[in-house]
Amino acid sequence: MKKKLMMVAVLLGALSLGACVDNDESASVTAVRNAKAEQLKGLAALANAQAEATKITAEAEAALKNARAEYQKEMTEEAKQKFAVKIEQIKAEAEKAIAAAKLQAAQDQQSLLDLADKRLRGLYASYKFALGDLVQLNNDKIELVADIASAEESLIPFTTQKQIAIDRLQRKIENEKFKIETYAKYEGVNKTELEQKATVLYKDYQKAGDVVSQKNAAQQEAQAAYAPNPFYYYGDKVTLKTVKAAGELRNNYYIAAYSPITETNTLLAGDYSIDYYTLNAKGVESTKQVLNNSVKYYENLIGTDKDKADQNGSYYAKIAYYTAQKAEILKADPDADVSWYDNQISQMNANITSDKIELKKAQDRVTEFNVLVAAFSGDDLKAYDAAVAELKTLAVALDKADKELQAARDAQNKALSEWQIAFTLAGQNNVDNLVETCKNNIAGWESEIYGYEKEVTDKETLIQQQKAELETLNTQIEAQTAIVNNWKAQIEAAIEAQK
Repeated sequence: MKKKLMMVAVLLGALSLGACVDNDESASVTAVRNAKAEQLKGLAALANAQAEATKITAEAEAALKNARAEYQKEMTEEAKQKFAVKIEQIKAEAEKAIAAAKLQAAQDQQSLLDLADKRLRGLYASYKFALGDLVQLNNDKIELVADIASAEESLIPFTTQKQIAIDRLQRKIENEKFKIETYAKYEGVNKTELEQKATVLYKDYQKAGDVVSQKNAAQQEAQAAYAPNPFYYYGDKVTLKTVKAAGELRNNYYIAAYSPITETNTLLAGDYSIDYYTLNAKGVESTKQVLNNSVKYYENLIGTDKDKADQNGSYYAKIAYYTAQKAEILKADPDADVSWYDNQISQMNANITSDKIELKKAQDRVTEFNVLVAAFSGDDLKAYDAAVAELKTLAVALDKADKELQAARDAQNKALSEWQIAFTLAGQNNVDNLVETCKNNIAGWESEIYGYEKEVTDKETLIQQQKAELETLNTQIEAQTAIVNNWKAQIEAAIEAQK
């Protein structure tokens, strides 16, 4: 296109040498050319939102894949927790980047609208409307892919994961309902009034973005304050004796039919929960029995120097037996070879020395076990419960910050939708098709919610439902991309056709 414009300029220059063309005409041609260039430049900037959303989505998916691979290398509880935290970080970073891309696109659209005539303004509005939907679909995909990874690795309880999926769809339904209400609100309004209203709505959208930034900062601060690391016994910041004891008992004393501790997932607030550790009476008693039996085994094996001679008895009993046998033989024949008996006695003494070490270890295990069990009572337990109560307070604050951030984002999306709708209706008053699209979207998402509520009963069906939702979403992204590209092509053609 640049080559074509250059050829036009050259041709006009040549004609000006052989004919009298007034300066007004030349200025007019130059103005048109410059206007086209500015509009194409603005259109390219606006189209960048599409490329940016695709890029952000791809990078987020790659980051999730890498984080999951890192977790699967170890498959430990510590790695699992790190993966859960990483998922939330990836989602937050992607959402922030998507929001920035949407804001930039909104600014680019406003610049284009300032340059365009009425015919192009309608095309720009329709294009941006479709582009906004595409960007949002990419944002939804990031969230859904992250949730699938979370569900597959059981990072949070199944019931919580299921509710998150339902809430996500419910927010989308509410946004479509808001669009329908806004269509009804502005349908039939004078186009000039709509354009004037749109200018005000754009400022409202910018203000809503400022609120999102503020709420995002507050949420990050609350997230930093809520650091449950000391409550996970496999972490590197454990300070609570009860938590340390839970880790030792689980990792080093699960030696009987039952674990000596029970881990109960305890809800703190919203989606935030921790495993609360308590003693398992059966596990404690069975472990004690195993440990005490080990002590008795070595005690019986070693015996004492007062044990009676017995070839099949303790080490000391065998020493007494072999000593007596040796004496009998030497009594009968002082020159007899009794080296075998000497070797047996020497071996028994060596066994006593080595197994006394094992006995000490077994006794120490009993002592250590009792100390660990004691950490679940008295001041240690009080300190643990007090810390959990404090963490719950922080979780409530974080949940509140999460909700306020989500509310701010919802308000920003509504402001964006209302601004877009005002421009759309300024270009066309027949909104039946747009309303019908909203209704179809609502029906589809309500059907998905019904599936989650009635058919999803376990982790496997949840993942199956989420993957079906992802497949539908990928189809929507593909279709929406085609719509966006079509609007862009129409705008390019309209810009080129300007005279």
